[in-house]
Amino acid sequence: MAEPVDPFGGRELDLLDGVSRPGLSDEQKREVWRRWKQGESLSEIGRALGRVAGVVHNVVSTNGGVVPATRTRSPGALSLAEREDISRGLARKESFRAIAAGLGRWPSIWPVSIRC
Repeated sequence: MAEPVDPFGGRELDLLDGVSRPGLSDEQKREVWRRWKQGESLSEIGRALGRVAGVVHNVVSTNGGVVPATRTRSPGALSLAEREDISRGLARKESFRAIAAGLGRWPSIWPVSIRC
């Protein structure tokens, strides 16, 4: 099945001058939220970033005007290295208990996420 085509080629159209520009970077989004928390208007923030207020509005409205929490991985989530160790252990036909002991994890927690 064909991928959907983005008419802007992955870019947002800046209505100020009609030029297609890349979306806001993570650093710019952090700046939007910093300024938003200080009470600046969308227009003020847009001017400071050289963008139209609509682009800033899209960032702010996505979260209902509330600064999104910083994403952190759950301590119980398996790291990439742990997933690789599990894969190698399964390839060696080790038991879940043996693999879990090598990882220092409880054996009953993670087999649910493994599709045998």
